[in-house]
Amino acid sequence: MNLRILFLIVLLFFFSCEKGEISYPGIYSPQINFEISESLLPGTSVKLIEFIDGEYYYSVGKEIFYTKRSGQTSSFEADSDVLSMAFNEKDKSLYFGTYSSGLGKYDGSKTRYYTIENSGLPRNLIRQVECDESGNIWFNSSASKIGGLSKYDGERFTHYLPSNSQLPDNLIYCMQILNGKIYILSKGIETARVGIEINGNHWKELFVSGGCFPTDMALGSTGSIFYIEDSREYCGGGLFPDEVLFEFVNEQKTIHREHEAFNDLLYILSTDKRDYVWVAKFSSDLYEILTVFDGENWHEAPKKFPDDFINCIEVDDENNVWIGTNNGIYVLNQ
Repeated sequence: MNLRILFLIVLLFFFSCEKGEISYPGIYSPQINFEISESLLPGTSVKLIEFIDGEYYYSVGKEIFYTKRSGQTSSFEADSDVLSMAFNEKDKSLYFGTYSSGLGKYDGSKTRYYTIENSGLPRNLIRQVECDESGNIWFNSSASKIGGLSKYDGERFTHYLPSNSQLPDNLIYCMQILNGKIYILSKGIETARVGIEINGNHWKELFVSGGCFPTDMALGSTGSIFYIEDSREYCGGGLFPDEVLFEFVNEQKTIHREHEAFNDLLYILSTDKRDYVWVAKFSSDLYEILTVFDGENWHEAPKKFPDDFINCIEVDDENNVWIGTNNGIYVLNQ
């Protein structure tokens, strides 16, 4: 075929797209959209959201709901409040951490619990659950001098403690998994907080941080670790808390502060497909509750954005941002 004709065909395909826009699959618009494209479950306090191939789970207290593409929803009730959820692609089951019932597993028809009594867990309070690409379930049941990091491979449990690993303390604040590597923020010596990468059997200390305990962590696709923590050298180093966004990448740790004054009270965050960081803040007359860091600048939600308390921020496969609040779910199409 003549190259000029082929080129014209390609051009015709591009310009036949809706509204004349050129479509590049897999590339997202740099624009940040705060318009709510869909509002779900108004009046419901949605604590957690977990996506599975265009469908999703969400939790409300002890109850876990499953919504299919058709819109049909089913539910089941856990034995105690649900604190975390993660879907395991290997065995097609939802694993969830509970307030007092241990690690739950739901296979689509029945629920099973792993506890101190039947599985030797350190505690029955499971604060965070993540699944890796091999089907291992990693979870955090730690507290001061209790617990640590645990792994379940479908047959047996392994508990990582200061006595049998390079974990500096039993206490784990945050945990994330990317490309087979586990990233954790743990308590270090005295007031220090330590960032650690676990790659197979290799443990690597990445950085040491100060201030009060970190509240949340998220990973960028190119290796950045984002986390929220007090910027002060040690907890109690000033009269007021100074919660800021930290980024650790290429052996460097950087503070990204939205405002010069100590106005920000960040508490949860999530990264989207563009590695933009979506951050929720406690309500204040000084700023809006939702803000986005695009790698260079901060973008605050408009004043008309609902002032509902944000429980979670999740991003689906199409880069839609789902915000679970005490007044249902807001979907922001990106």
